[in-house]
Amino acid sequence: MKSVLERGDVDRTNRALAQWTTNSQPVPDGMPSDVRDFIEEARKLPEWLDARLMKGADTFYTTRSFYLSTIIGLCGGIMMSVIPRESRAVYWSAGGADMKDRIAKTYRLVYDQIAVGAYGPNGRAATTAVKVRLTHGAVRHLLPQSPHWKKVADQPKPISQADMMVTWHTLATMGMRIMRNWGVHLPQDEVDGLLHSWQVNGHMLGIRDDYIPSSWDQAERQAQKDLDTIMGPTPEGVKIANMLVDLGRDLDGRIVSRPAIEAFTRYSLGDKLTDWMQLPPQPLYQGLLTATWPTYVAIREGGLTQAALPPELYHQMDQLANTFELVYLGGFRPINIAIPTGNNPNYGKPQYK
Repeated sequence: MKSVLERGDVDRTNRALAQWTTNSQPVPDGMPSDVRDFIEEARKLPEWLDARLMKGADTFYTTRSFYLSTIIGLCGGIMMSVIPRESRAVYWSAGGADMKDRIAKTYRLVYDQIAVGAYGPNGRAATTAVKVRLTHGAVRHLLPQSPHWKKVADQPKPISQADMMVTWHTLATMGMRIMRNWGVHLPQDEVDGLLHSWQVNGHMLGIRDDYIPSSWDQAERQAQKDLDTIMGPTPEGVKIANMLVDLGRDLDGRIVSRPAIEAFTRYSLGDKLTDWMQLPPQPLYQGLLTATWPTYVAIREGGLTQAALPPELYHQMDQLANTFELVYLGGFRPINIAIPTGNNPNYGKPQYK
C-alpha cells in the first residue's frame, strides 16, 4: 500500500475496488498488478473452513441476525471510543473527519459478515474483508506521518495483530456476552457455527490463525485479559462517542434518536464504559428498556422455539432493517470501502493524491 500511495495509484485502485463486490467475482480490469496479486492470495478462504459448521451460522443468521446487528450497530461500533489505541487511530486517520461515513463502512463489513451465505459464491464477506485489509495497510503507512497521532500514540504503527484481535472481541465475544445477558439461548449448532463464522472473519482480515480463539470459552478468557483490561477514556474517544450517538440527527434532529442510543448503550454496556464515553444517563428510556427489552427477547425467542412464524419472515424483517440502516448511513449512495490518501484532513493535508 505504501507503493500504491507513493506512485499515485490510489484512484485507479479504488475505481476497480468499487466494481468488485461478490466473493466469486473476478478482480476487475484496471487493478494494478501488485494489488491484483495480493487480492488473489488474500481472497482465498482458509483450508479449515467447515461447511457443516457454516450451516449452523446460516441458521443463526436466518433467525437471529437481529441480535448481532442491534448489538454491533448500537454497542459494538461505539466501543471503539473506550479502546484507546482504536479511538486514537480512528480519530486522527481519514475516518475521523466523517464518522457517519466511517461507521457506515464498518457496518458494511459487519452486515456482509452476518449475512446468510456470507462466504459463499454470492456472498460479500470475503471481498469486503480484503478491502478492509487494503485500507488497514494504507492507514499503517499514513497514520505514523500524523504529528497529532504520534503525540498520543503508544505504538510505532497502528492496527497491529493485537489491535485487530481486540476489535474482533468487541464484535464476536461482546456479541455473545450480551446475547447471553439478554437470555438468548442458542442451539449448539448455532453456537458452534457462529464461532466458526467469526473465526473465518478473523482469518480473512489477516489475523494469524494461532491468535484466533478455538472456543467461546477461550474467546471469553482472552477478552477478559486483552480487552477488558485495556479499555479506558481518551479525549479522542469522548469525541467519537459524541459523534456516533448523533448519527440520527438528520432523521429527528436528535430529539429521540440520541437519548435512545445513549440509553441502549448504557443498558447493554453498563455504567462504567458509558461514563467513560461521557454519555449522560437517560432514566426514562433506560426504564423503558429495563421493563420491556427482556420481554421482547423472550417473545421473539418463544416464537422461534414454537415455530410461530416461519424463520424466513424473521430473516426478511432483519434484512429490511439492516438495509435501511446502511442506506441511511451511506447517504442513500452505495457504501464503498476505499483506500484513504491521507489522515484526518482537519488536522493536516493529505500526503498523496
